[in-house]
Order: sequence, then structure tokens, then C-alpha cells
Amino acid sequence: MRLYQRRRDVVMSPPPPPTSSDDNNASEQHIFSGDTQYTKRGCSPRQSQPFSANIGLTILVFRLLGAFIISTSFVPDEYWQCVEVAHHMVFGTGQLTWEWQHHLRGSLHPWIFAALFKILSLCRMDYSWLIAYSPRLLQGALVARADMAIYRITNTIFGTSTDAPGSRAATWGIICSLTHWFTFYCGPRTLSSSSEAALVPLALEYLLVCNTSSTTKRDVVGVSVKLKGARALVGWTVAALSVLVRPSAVIVWAVFGMAAVCQTPTWGDRLRGLLQIVLPVALSALALSLVLDRLFYSEWTFVQWNFAQFNVLSDSADYYGVHPWHWYLTQGVPTVLGSMIFSVAIGIDGECLRRCWHLLMASVLYVLIHSSLGHKEFRFVFVIVPLLMPIAGYGLSKWSWKQPKRCALALAMIVLMNAPIALYTTMAHQRGPEAVMAHLRSLEPPPDGVLFLTQCHPSPAYSFLHQPLPAKTQLYFLQCPPPSLEQHKDSEPTLSFASTVPSNPSTTASTNSTATLTKASSLQSCMSLEDLSRIRSDALFANPSLFVDRLCTVPDVIVLYENLVSQVEASLRTLNMARTKRLFHAHVPMSDRDATHIEVWTRYTT
Repeated sequence: MRLYQRRRDVVMSPPPPPTSSDDNNASEQHIFSGDTQYTKRGCSPRQSQPFSANIGLTILVFRLLGAFIISTSFVPDEYWQCVEVAHHMVFGTGQLTWEWQHHLRGSLHPWIFAALFKILSLCRMDYSWLIAYSPRLLQGALVARADMAIYRITNTIFGTSTDAPGSRAATWGIICSLTHWFTFYCGPRTLSSSSEAALVPLALEYLLVCNTSSTTKRDVVGVSVKLKGARALVGWTVAALSVLVRPSAVIVWAVFGMAAVCQTPTWGDRLRGLLQIVLPVALSALALSLVLDRLFYSEWTFVQWNFAQFNVLSDSADYYGVHPWHWYLTQGVPTVLGSMIFSVAIGIDGECLRRCWHLLMASVLYVLIHSSLGHKEFRFVFVIVPLLMPIAGYGLSKWSWKQPKRCALALAMIVLMNAPIALYTTMAHQRGPEAVMAHLRSLEPPPDGVLFLTQCHPSPAYSFLHQPLPAKTQLYFLQCPPPSLEQHKDSEPTLSFASTVPSNPSTTASTNSTATLTKASSLQSCMSLEDLSRIRSDALFANPSLFVDRLCTVPDVIVLYENLVSQVEASLRTLNMARTKRLFHAHVPMSDRDATHIEVWTRYTT
């Protein structure tokens, strides 16, 4: 009787609706419809609710526009760990910071933008403004592609749910992604963290697949990670590239790798997937990294190990600031997620845990490991944003299901809570450095030398001041390598606070001699711009007039924050310099070495 009943259920179950080209076209035209198109093969991202060309183009234009309006500075790494290095590789002008002297950075990320610069150069389109802003446009296009991947990932996880509230999760997921303030602010910047956050969803688009029950193709029982097949090959290749761009991405892929192994049904399939897909991809990525770094550094080096040794195994990065262990939990993650934190909290339920446990585990593990490190920054946890975006979309879909007023309220709140801060941070907050470079580009004739009396490398350099060869303007910046690396045999010697600031400021000039700037010990009463550019920034800020008074080579332009002017104004006027520009920087300075304005002083001839 039991067997008969089971067979009758199978026979009487309705067959899946036929799939035709007309159905697929209707699905493309109604991308934001709650009616999901099913196919006999299941619910891979390409088979359910694909993007229409118009929607994809709209997202691309939106991201390019967001990249174009960025006129503020976030952190020095967006210039000095990427586009400045790429400009040095292609045009030969510029300087490499201490990270590159100690082989702590992989060269894959700069190589991408070096290729862009080379194409512009070959096409005779290497205009200064295009060299300055084209990298952000390229990064913005990558973020747009990541937005589309987030939609497909969310649709893979929740789009075919028999629970009606989850059927609009993909729509809400992409709305959350497009309106998220930190993605708008940080996504188009040329940071390795931004590329990592864009490459992770691109890989997951190919790796995640929904599992169906044995009796019907409509009942999704879970989401697994692919370990074999053509799509798995593409997904794990993109995952490997994300690790080369930023080694911390290995934390994310360790979780999904273990999930793929555990969810593969047989040991034979597991071994075939590991030996035919994962291992070859990993070895190929390692070989690519070694070759590119060999070309860049002119010697064999393993930058991933150097990176881990500096940032994890030692406390060298703590020189740039230390935060308590709970900083990410109490400040970092809430700030980066913003209003999305509420929709994520709403979305975490039993259904979400069954489908998204690997997304949650990767996010939690990523934050916990970074919390164990002393030096913390907001951008370091950017990658958890795309990981949690499907859950945020599911939460809003569940909360607003069949309630138009809640739907309108949710959309209005998302826009009102994200748009003002996104626009303010991209167009107003810390706009001084790029405004200075725009002013320097406009000077005719170009200055011979520009000295930045600011904290180390806050401004872009030659990538924003691109000049046709032979380049004329020389830029001079203060240095800030961690003390633990200063004794390295290949390091450029720098002046430290102790070696430059006298114990008795009232002593004579001969007693106040600067410490040696070369490996030979000597006392200097006259400093060239090259000497001054090897001074540690903390030494100068301790006694700025001491160094300005000793300049024997006067630059054409000096750039400094307004709060430093009162200490060196007399010295600058002695050097026949006058204030020619005062540029807004920020309403609220982020440190005591910043100010609300940046001033430009120019040497005049009598």
C-alpha cells in the first residue's frame, strides 16, 4: 500500500512547464518580476532571470558616472600601491614606496592598469586627465559587472524558493548593491580591497549552484559549491586571481573550498575536482604571480609570504595605528555595512542559514581573523559587503512581501540613508589632494620642483600630473617606512624623529645639525630637495621650521596643510615664496596633521 501511494504521487505530480525561446525572452524582458522561470535542468544563474541588455547597460552607466564624479582621497594606497606603480612601469617617472622596495606587494594589480596606460600611450591618447581618471573608470566597470553577479548569485540562492517572500530577493539584492554608500565610495577606487570585493562575487556566480530534490525540480533543498565542470574552472580561476590581487581573499576561498569538498557526493568526484580543477588553477596562479613579480622586481620573490610575514607574523603594520580587538565588531563592520546591517539582520533565519551558511561563515571568519591583527581599517573588510548582499536582499524581500507601503518605505529609507553620505564622501570629504594635483596640472609653465610638506604620500603624484616625455616636474614627498624595516640592506636611509629633533631647541645651528642622510656619517647645514624627501614625516612635524630653514635648493612650489603654515610662514617668506592658492580639504580633519584647507605656496622672482 505504501509503495502504491508513493508511485501514485509521482504519477500525479504535474510535469514542469516547458521551456521555450519565448519563455526565455519573456524572462529577460521582465527581469524584476517575481515570477521565476524554471527549466528542466534546474536553476543556474544563466537559466533563470538573466539580465536584459538595457538593465546591464544602465548599471554600467551608473557605475561609470559614480567613478567619474569621485574627486576625493580615501587612503594613500589607492594611488601608491597601484596607479603610481603602473605609471612608473609604463612611463618611467615616479617613485616606489617602501612596500615595493621590500617586495611586500604583488605586481598583478599594477600590471592591469599598466596595460591600460600602455594602450592609451600607443593610441596617442595619454592625456593627463585620461591617465588620471581612466583607472577608476575601468574599476567602475568591474564593479558594475560585480553588481550583475550579485543579482545572479541571489537569484541562484533564493530566486526559485517555494517560499513566496524569497522570490524577490534578487531584485532587492541589486537595489542594495547599487545604493550602498561604501560600494559607491570605495568600489571604483584603485584599491586592492576594491578589486577583491568585485572579483569574489564574479567567482561565486560560476561556483554556486542550487540543489533540487529527487522528486521535483521545483523544490530547492540547498545551495552547493561546484568542484568540477567548465563553470567551476572559470569560478576557481577568478577566485585565484582575487588571491593574487589581495592575499587575504584566501580566507574566503578556504571556506568555499571546504564547502565544495564536503558537498561533492563521492570521493572519486572530489579527487577529480581537486586534481583536474583546483590544483591546476592554484599552480597556474602561483606560476603567473612568480613570473610577473620576477619581471617587476628583476629577481625571484614570493610576495605572498612576504605579505603574510609583515602583516600577520610580525607587528610591523602596527606602526600605522592599533585598534582594540573589537573594533571591527563595534565600529568597522557597522560603518561599512551602513543601513544594510538592518536588512541583513532581518534576513538571517532558518531558510537563510540553510542556503547561505557558507556566505555567513566566510564573512564571520574574515572579520574574526582580521580582528586578531592590531592594525585595522574600514577597507580591509570591504569584501564582506558582496558576501552579505544576497542576505540583505532576502531580508528586504521577506519584510516587504505583499505590502506595497513597506516596499516603498524600504526603498525610500535605503536611498535617504545612503545617497547623502555617498555623495558627500565622493565629492567633498578630503578633496584637497586631488584638487592640488588639478591645480598643478593647470600651471604654465610647469614647475620644476614641487615639495609636499604633508604626512607621507597623502596625494597622488605622477599618475595625476602626467606630462609628455621628457617630464619636467619633479615631486618630493616625505617618507614613513616602519622602523622595523629601516635597517634592511636595500632600504633608503631616512631621518627618524630621534635623529633629527635636537634635545635642546635653543642651541645653535651647528648643534642642531641634521643627522646623516647617507650611510656615511656627516653633519649637514644645507639640505637639497632629495635630502628632504628622505626625511620621516614625524621628524618634520616635530620641528618643521628646522628643515625648511636648511633648504639650499628652493622648489618652485610647496604644498602644505593650513595648520602647518603658522610654524613655517616666516621661513617660507625668507625663501621668496608667497601663498597662491588655498584649497578646501575637509570639514572635519581626520588627524591632527590634517586641516580644513591645503595651501599652495609659489616662489617668485624679484
